[in-house]
Amino acid sequence: RLNHPDEGERIYAVHDIMDEGITELLPELIDLLEKEESMAVKDAIVEALKNMDISQVYEKIFKLFSSPEAYLRNSALEIFASSKDKEGAVSFLASKLDHADKEVRKLILDSLALLETPSALMAIRASLYDSAKNVQITAAEYLGKLKDKESVEELIQLFKEDSEPMLRATILNTLREIGEGFEVKEIIKMVIPEKRVTEGNVIFLPELMKLVVDLG
Repeated sequence: RLNHPDEGERIYAVHDIMDEGITELLPELIDLLEKEESMAVKDAIVEALKNMDISQVYEKIFKLFSSPEAYLRNSALEIFASSKDKEGAVSFLASKLDHADKEVRKLILDSLALLETPSALMAIRASLYDSAKNVQITAAEYLGKLKDKESVEELIQLFKEDSEPMLRATILNTLREIGEGFEVKEIIKMVIPEKRVTEGNVIFLPELMKLVVDLG
């Protein structure tokens, strides 16, 4: 029925697999998701995968992160984020943070941020030291959104050691979102050490002023 020529029959088959919890057919569902042309059937498959125990097919779903099709990449993200075994999903995703493709590593962070467990936060924190700047920036952004006060010391140290302007501006925004664990005066001194605006620090003034207004 998953291969029935009628779209409605394929959708009914997907619903039956989900309702009956037939996990041995999960690989077939993922295969169908990749080749299916009907968006209605695709959406039904994603919904089924989000509501079933996917622990046995983590690797197969993870491969969708490398798909050229944005729908499949976003679907994989949603499926991982909806995992019933959050710790299992976090452990699997964290083990993939050394993936060669920086865009895949960024998608892993997107999934970890949606899982929102303490171990997910630790994995996101580790990505502050990723080799790709866009992954570092994404990690810093999520630590702010998740208000991870445990990362404050690392963020401040990274600001001092890394010269990349976008990353440093993101760190200031993240500190503002976390809102605790540091003294505002110390952040001002860190950004403007000589108490004057220069070509090197003028780019950070908007974020610094937001921080001072909100917390100072």
